[in-house]
Amino acid sequence: MVFVGGLLVRCYRLGLIASMTVFAGTGLRVSVAAPAHPPALVGEPTPPREFDRWRDGIGHGRLVAEECASRGWGGRRPLMIYYPPGYLPSIRYPVLYLLHGMADDESAWTRKGALEPILDNLYAEGRVVPMVVIMPNVRASSEVPLEAAWETQTSAFSGFGTELLKSIVPFVESRIPVLSDREHRAIAGVARGAAQALSIAFEHPDQFGWVGVFSPAGIQGSELPKLNGSGLSGPRFRLLTLRSSETDPLIDLSRGLHDSLDRQRIPHEWQLDPGGHTWTVWKRDLYHVSQVLFR
Repeated sequence: MVFVGGLLVRCYRLGLIASMTVFAGTGLRVSVAAPAHPPALVGEPTPPREFDRWRDGIGHGRLVAEECASRGWGGRRPLMIYYPPGYLPSIRYPVLYLLHGMADDESAWTRKGALEPILDNLYAEGRVVPMVVIMPNVRASSEVPLEAAWETQTSAFSGFGTELLKSIVPFVESRIPVLSDREHRAIAGVARGAAQALSIAFEHPDQFGWVGVFSPAGIQGSELPKLNGSGLSGPRFRLLTLRSSETDPLIDLSRGLHDSLDRQRIPHEWQLDPGGHTWTVWKRDLYHVSQVLFR
């Protein structure tokens, strides 16, 4: 983030660049020199004090619990769907697929992440493009229960990308008026879900134009080139944001991913915030990233 004449200008990581020009909307032009490996973005404005609290006197979205057919789940996969305030079935909306972490389920973003009040408040202020948010259970299989030992959980998440594209996306697009092109489809996640979001986006760059990676867990920077060559030569992402915290115990994974993206000259935003590996950080991530999507 850069403040110019009191105006906030969002600066995206553009890989290896010599300079960038920022127009602040008032005819003012600023050239900012960029080193070969710029540091993480700092100074992102702190959300308002009660950004994640319910407010009276504004429109509210609608949360619906659904299930879709799933081979990996062995029957029906649970998912939560957030419809924006003022939702009309006659309008086709952009869609965000928002993934939870290893220790949670499809209800995490509403129970712990305050998704409803955060988005409701932003809609009331005209800060976000109206979108439908799909929060599926990202466990590829129901055979390993949530209560199982931590070391046994990883296998429950492999193969979710196929489930998402073969089962969940078709279900959503057959039931809900959402736009189906990559320019209007985003994917983001937290922790293990962040690793899944990144992997799926790189394996299928023609399917997702916007990617949010919040405090990733379970993926090394050295794994990126192995995801799929098309991820490197395919269409550029409209947004690829990698976000973590200086005090996150998994910060080395995020730094490794950032370094790998830099080496491959893949444009991305790199943001560090205080707060550790916690929902305090991820709620702020949702607050900031949701305002950028589909613009």
